[in-house]
Amino acid sequence: MSSKPRVSIGLPVYNGAAYLRETIESILNQTYTDFELVISNNASTDETDSICREYAFGDNRIRYYSYGKNSGAAWNYNNVFYLSRGKYFKWGAHDDICAPENIEQCVKALDENPQAVLSYPKSDLIDEHGLEIEVGKEDLYLSSSDIRDRFAKCLDPMPLYHNPVFGLTRREVLAKTRLIEPYLASDRCLMAELSLHGTFHEIPEVLFYRRKRPGNIGTSPEDLEFYNPSLKGKIVFPEWRVFLEHMKSVWKTRIPQGSKILLWWDVIKWALRKRKIMLWQIKLAVKTFYYKQFSSGGVRRSAGSKYMVDELKRQKS
Repeated sequence: MSSKPRVSIGLPVYNGAAYLRETIESILNQTYTDFELVISNNASTDETDSICREYAFGDNRIRYYSYGKNSGAAWNYNNVFYLSRGKYFKWGAHDDICAPENIEQCVKALDENPQAVLSYPKSDLIDEHGLEIEVGKEDLYLSSSDIRDRFAKCLDPMPLYHNPVFGLTRREVLAKTRLIEPYLASDRCLMAELSLHGTFHEIPEVLFYRRKRPGNIGTSPEDLEFYNPSLKGKIVFPEWRVFLEHMKSVWKTRIPQGSKILLWWDVIKWALRKRKIMLWQIKLAVKTFYYKQFSSGGVRRSAGSKYMVDELKRQKS
């Protein structure tokens, strides 16, 4: 492509062959056509590469990159952003489906609402067969002009089928953030950081279908390796990391100092509500460290890691 497209869609993928064709087709069949599709293959071992090459050969809107080393999902998500060129940017997941009018309606929303930094449609949840599981009902109400109101709504997890992280974002604003970082709930922190820069516009139509299938949705300890392979077996403090990242987001955003103090107070109040699990994570880290140090037979690292995984699973249940 010689001309610069108005919209970039970044599609990071790892072993996504089962659903990749359906996802790519839904993007190529958009009613809005001034876009590029940037695909980054993170060392897949299935048929992902051949599928991507097939589509890239047949459509010059696709820019395909393939890598020999798996650098983790966080790296791959950021890679497609860095490779993109459009004024507006959207992430895609290799197993989700966009309705034909998705991009057109999101572009229209950003064009008509200059105060909005992100637009996204209502979403439904589908299963591995494409059948509807749950209809999106709740509104996130992130269009408020009150920065504290928007930020507070982003501190806790959003409903899965209303995931604005897969909406359309102004590139210049997204570039001011830390993007997707290699820790659990990084997308949640990114949305909170974006809310400090402007409003979110929710399109009242269902134009996005998020697929729920075994192994792709959750915040299990195994997902640490999915985000960043180097985290495997390490002691982590998920809620503490989220707390610190929220504090950092407020610090780096260019807003009046008085507003920063109020926002920091909101983060502290959020942490106080989470104090039980945050204290539990400290106790878990101490016990995990003990198991790593005193397990016998040369399996200290794996024994400690297994204990941490088992305890986190028990806490979730």
